[in-house]
Amino acid sequence: MTSAQRTAAYTTEYIRFEAEPDHRKGKAPAEAQVKPVPLGVRQRTQAFFLLVLCGFVFIGLIGVNAFSSKMQYDINTLNRQILSVERTVQNLEVEIQTATSIATVEAKAMAMGMVYPTFQEMVYLDGQAGIQEDFALALRESAYE
Repeated sequence: MTSAQRTAAYTTEYIRFEAEPDHRKGKAPAEAQVKPVPLGVRQRTQAFFLLVLCGFVFIGLIGVNAFSSKMQYDINTLNRQILSVERTVQNLEVEIQTATSIATVEAKAMAMGMVYPTFQEMVYLDGQAGIQEDFALALRESAYE
């Protein structure tokens, strides 16, 4: 196949897909090398200040992260202390409930020598008799009669 035949086949393929053939010789545009353009003084200083600014931002983020970590540690420590105090309060409430229960008070009273009153020692107050002005005097009188 000659080069003319290859070019004709190449062109017919593009015509078949409704595209324009690229007849440029040499490298494809993707393969072409781009020469770097040297930066001027102003662009260099802008790039330097941008780099310094990014550095300060990253250092600030690290500082804020460290501060928030310390604050979270302090919060966790205080939460542990709160739980400890709440447990102590609950234990004290249980001790108060057991110390003031009727069975405990009765057992301590019996240990101190208190006894239940006998029938002769009991004083019954009549609710219909009216209110006496000196209850202690009435009690003393009923006890010594």
